[in-house]
Amino acid sequence: MSELDDLLSEEVEVAPSRAANPRLLQVIGALVVLGLIVGAVIAVVVSGLSSIAGQRAPLCGGAAVCNDLSLDEVRSLTAIDLPAGSEVVESSYEETDDLITVTARLLLPDGAADPFDGTGYGPIATPIRDWPIDDLTVLAFYAATGEQGTLNAEGVFAVDDRVREVVLVQVTRTLD
Repeated sequence: MSELDDLLSEEVEVAPSRAANPRLLQVIGALVVLGLIVGAVIAVVVSGLSSIAGQRAPLCGGAAVCNDLSLDEVRSLTAIDLPAGSEVVESSYEETDDLITVTARLLLPDGAADPFDGTGYGPIATPIRDWPIDDLTVLAFYAATGEQGTLNAEGVFAVDDRVREVVLVQVTRTLD
C-alpha cells in the first residue's frame, strides 16, 4: 500500500462542532420564537392597560345631554381654574354631531379672586350672548376664541345680592 492509502485508511476522531449539532439549533430557534411571542404579549398588555388608564368616564354617563356636571368637569370644559370651594349651582352639557355646548352658573367661595384672570379669556365691553343677569351686579364680561373658531366662550364675573361672587360661563366647541 502506498502512503496515501495509509493516510486515508487511518481513523481520526473529530469532535462535532456546535454549528453541526441540529438539536442545539432547534433549542436556540425555539427560545428565540418563545422570546418574540412573550415580547408581543407584553406589548399588547401594556398598550391595553395604558389605553384603559387614559380613558375617563364619559360625561353625562354617555348621554348627549345632562344638567349635572361636576366642578372638575366644568373646570376642564371651560378652561377656567375655579378655586377650591366653588359650587356648581346650575350646569348643562349638550353634544350634537358637530358641537359641544357647556353652560354653568357657579358660586365662588367668599373672597375669591376673579377666576378669568390669567386665562385665555379677555375682557369685553358688550357680551354677544343674552345672559340671565337680572339678579346680579356684573363686574366684567369675558370672551375667548380658540384656533380657527373651534372654541367660542363667553363668561360673566358678577356678585349677587348677598355680595357673593358668581361666574356664568358658556363654551361652545366645534367637533372635528
